[in-house]
Amino acid sequence: MIERIAISVLSENHQNKTRFINEHGLSLHIDIVDSNNHWTLIFDTGASNFFIYNAKQLGVEITNLDAVILSHGHYDHTGGLEYIKGKTIYAHPQLFQKKYKKQDSIYTYIGIPHPKSYYENTCQNKFIDITSPTEILPNVWTVVSFPAPVLSRYFYIKDNNNYTPDTFQDELMLVINMEQGLIIISGCAHCGIISMIEYIQAWMSNKPILGLFGGLHLYKENKDILLSIGSQISNYKIGHIGLAHCSGNQIKKYISGNVFDFNVGDKFVLDNKERGNT
Repeated sequence: MIERIAISVLSENHQNKTRFINEHGLSLHIDIVDSNNHWTLIFDTGASNFFIYNAKQLGVEITNLDAVILSHGHYDHTGGLEYIKGKTIYAHPQLFQKKYKKQDSIYTYIGIPHPKSYYENTCQNKFIDITSPTEILPNVWTVVSFPAPVLSRYFYIKDNNNYTPDTFQDELMLVINMEQGLIIISGCAHCGIISMIEYIQAWMSNKPILGLFGGLHLYKENKDILLSIGSQISNYKIGHIGLAHCSGNQIKKYISGNVFDFNVGDKFVLDNKERGNT
């Protein structure tokens, strides 16, 4: 069983320590230890190579990664992938769909910067397609196939010159199964954080949730929606919640418990005795 994890923020919208560089994006370094093994992962790569600079500032080693996990195909989560060489990448095969954002009737490309062949041939990376919940390391799972979200008026997929609403079938979460409960890592939660938590809990037999970290995509929601979602999240009695990227500044007010901003340069450590600290 996993004994200890450490999550460090390499890329995020904000930073509280001036030696780091922030950007609109997300990248997390995850250090996992069990009784026999020590693994290092990166979850998302931010929008650029800033995650590399910030890793050096943190003293985090990213050259010997055991895996890279990509939450979905938006540029702010995949833009740094071209700076990763010769690694194993876990993602849904629809990661490479042509994704757009619509604003004032104008469609702007916001998808992954390069085709799959570029990352395979130029970067020498190997992709592992995740189409169902998959244990990529002992007690470390990638979870996909969430219920489709309410269709957004902003996000679209382009196929044969036709734009259709994005249902985020490529959305992926990382779930780390510790003795005392689950750690859930979210990129953006486009499929709806509550339905995604419900999906994971049903699949993991309602095991308690020790921690929830990453983007919740609530920055545009009004007070009534935030109050409802905050109440539902609070009902799960999650031990630690680190809000990042697209979560917004307001949801923190509506969630009870240890809820904190998770910005560039921040680090959270949790052991199997459920002691957490940043």
